[in-house]
Amino acid sequence: ELWDLPSRSLLRMIKYSTSITSMAWYPPKNETPAPGSLERFMIVGSDGSYLFYKVKDQRIVVPDPSKHTSRTFSNYPIACITWCSGVLVAGDLAGTLTYWTAARPRAVPLLTQRSPILKLSV
Repeated sequence: ELWDLPSRSLLRMIKYSTSITSMAWYPPKNETPAPGSLERFMIVGSDGSYLFYKVKDQRIVVPDPSKHTSRTFSNYPIACITWCSGVLVAGDLAGTLTYWTAARPRAVPLLTQRSPILKLSV
């Protein structure tokens, strides 16, 4: 569920094929979007798959499921994601950090071989 807290109203029920484990919004609340730019957010499922959404004119643009191909960040459940300055970083339960940028539109894993990554901050 996606809620508007000031008005206490439900904006949208998001249907996803698996449990949603994390979500990131861009630009973050501490960055002001450029005039005419779109806001975006991403949800990540417990199976490591992810899906991007766009927000235009304060409405969520839902991707066409027939054109969407399932993409994954990791073979392990993603525990957290953060998105800032065009760089998206995800941490999974196996201790792997994965990043993605607009300049490099594919997920790049950075193996840490440590404990699960449960929180990321900007």
